Amino acid sequence: MFTKFIAIGLFVRDFQSAFTYYKTILKLKVKTKNSKNEFAEFEVGNTTIGLVTEKTASSMFNSHYFSKKAINEQSFTITVQVESVKKSYDELKSSGATIISPPKVMPWGWTVMCIKDIEGYIWEICELPK
Repeated sequence: MFTKFIAIGLFVRDFQSAFTYYKTILKLKVKTKNSKNEFAEFEVGNTTIGLVTEKTASSMFNSHYFSKKAINEQSFTITVQVESVKKSYDELKSSGATIISPPKVMPWGWTVMCIKDIEGYIWEICELPK
């Protein structure tokens, strides 16, 4: 049924601050930005990360299924692969990202670090063994 992971939608409270954070601190490539409708997409390899405000989500989804509570709870971790966790750690730290776990090698061989973004989402940044 599912063939590949293509997007993550993140509910954000402050569209412009979140957009700036993802573009400037995380240096993600902008795919789409619509300030009027408070919606943006960023490219990360073959995956898209979308920023969605309550206003936008309310217009996209049946209000019966959309809960404002979702904006205030972090319910998943975003995992991205990088060439070098050490290099990413240095860049993110100097950019002002909130580091919640410095680089470490996990029992399964991945080197990982974690950050918390401006909206409270946790990002696991990983380097796979060569």
